Amino acid sequence: MKQIRVLMGMPITVEVLDSAVKTSDIDAIYKYFDAIDHQFSVYKDDSEISRINLGLIKPKDYSADMKEIFKLCAETKMLSRGYFNINRKGKLDPSGLVKGWAIFKASQILDAK
Repeated sequence: MKQIRVLMGMPITVEVLDSAVKTSDIDAIYKYFDAIDHQFSVYKDDSEISRINLGLIKPKDYSADMKEIFKLCAETKMLSRGYFNINRKGKLDPSGLVKGWAIFKASQILDAK
């Protein structure tokens, strides 16, 4: 089963070769991607990352996903010797890592089904 939808400002294709997959399984993945977009989009004023950039959320109150992303971003910055950096114009923008991380997490959701 294969579906293409536009989310996160780009077309996202979900294709599952397992014949046991249901439309509801694919819908669940797109619902997950939509939630990630609402959490990490720097273009949505009410996203968690936007509220962090505005100073409305303190580090102790970050979601578990946000803490994981920041940890992965710090590791990637170190491994790339600073070439990967989520600091952009005085704001945090982890979108360069979030999309790949979301794909990995979505594959785990599908594997569990």
